[in-house]
Amino acid sequence: MIAAGGDPFTAVGMTFTWIKDVMIDPWNARFLVMTALLGTGAAFMFKTGGSDGLIRVLEKKITTKKRVGFLAYFLGIIIFFNDYVNSVIVGNATKDITAKHKMTREKLAYVIDCCCHSKCKHCWD
Repeated sequence: MIAAGGDPFTAVGMTFTWIKDVMIDPWNARFLVMTALLGTGAAFMFKTGGSDGLIRVLEKKITTKKRVGFLAYFLGIIIFFNDYVNSVIVGNATKDITAKHKMTREKLAYVIDCCCHSKCKHCWD
């Protein structure tokens, strides 16, 4: 609205023009295709039960909320492709076990985000 001088119709047109410009840029197009393919792989892993199998194997050792958080953190480091797909894969793999241990989705999202940063001491508070 600000860039369009307050006119909502011009703002909508400008927004779609900007989206088109981003999509036709070769670098952005490669990145979007790669992210879509990795996201498809993550969805395939979830639908075929790969995430559930991993959790079933580790479920006996993961008995506390802190261990569940560490699992999400550890998987985030091990399965890191890029920051977008990492959130999808690790989030889908750990959302059920974190819910079972009453860890909120917000806390899970924070822990997954922390795996990309070097200072993560606040994840465990």
